[in-house]
Amino acid sequence: MGFNMSWNSARVLVVGDLMLDRWVYTVKTRISPEAPIPIIEQWEHFAELGGAGNALRHLENLSTGPHVLISVRGPDPSGEEIVSLAEKLSSRIHLLIDPLRRTTTKERFFIDGVPVYRRDSEDLKHLSDELEESVIERVAELIEQFDVLLLSDYAKGLFSDSLIQDLLMLARAHQIPIVSDPGFGRVAAFAGCDVIKPNSKEWQEYVGNEGSEDVALGKLFAAGTGSVLVTHGKRGVQLLTPSFQMWAHPQEELEALDVTGAGDSVAAAVSLIVGSGLETKEHLDALNKIGGLVVSQNRTILPKI
Repeated sequence: MGFNMSWNSARVLVVGDLMLDRWVYTVKTRISPEAPIPIIEQWEHFAELGGAGNALRHLENLSTGPHVLISVRGPDPSGEEIVSLAEKLSSRIHLLIDPLRRTTTKERFFIDGVPVYRRDSEDLKHLSDELEESVIERVAELIEQFDVLLLSDYAKGLFSDSLIQDLLMLARAHQIPIVSDPGFGRVAAFAGCDVIKPNSKEWQEYVGNEGSEDVALGKLFAAGTGSVLVTHGKRGVQLLTPSFQMWAHPQEELEALDVTGAGDSVAAAVSLIVGSGLETKEHLDALNKIGGLVVSQNRTILPKI
């Protein structure tokens, strides 16, 4: 499925929670004589850049790039694996090392194709003041080269409230629009961005805390937020602005094989739209199609756009 995309030359600077996504596939050989549990053999394993790294991969898939990601990793094997995976991209990744942090890693285990459990390794504490300052300095060095700033938040410790405000001030000073993809429970922290892109659960959590959607939107718009783009899965996408609200429903239903990282694809696409100076409302159908194609793939394999 092709797209007539007039935004594919926009340059995106991504700041966000980078992680390692790993999938381990096994097959059951027999039942253990020691306990009623399966004995398994490893069949295949795959690893990809996850979190903000997945957003970067989607940017490469949707545009001519190159783009840049700024993030933090730990001094561990998962961090080294991320460095190795990053070398395969045409875009660049600037990684700061936090000596007290484990690299965020999500490992998904399957037996005979059935997901059994996921093992996470992560540290959720915020960066030190020194590392935060290093992030700001790196963004300040690069931001003039880009058309839009994407803040890809997975609530893994990178984005303190102060860092978010510093990044917003820096982008505004350079007249660079800002798109944010907030982690769960963190919509309010990104008030003032040009576009905030929560998923349905993230949006309902924020609305519930504020008491009503009118109050929730009022606070965001009063803080300078340009629009809110809510992804509702099979129901489509909803664009909320101070002057209008509109839905775009999928024109065709695709089977959802794996929803991992689907929001990253929409965040990447809307960043390219905003960075090109285009109206988001004119491209809602394309955003629906891109998100639908992603969930129709196993793992976070990039679909052909």
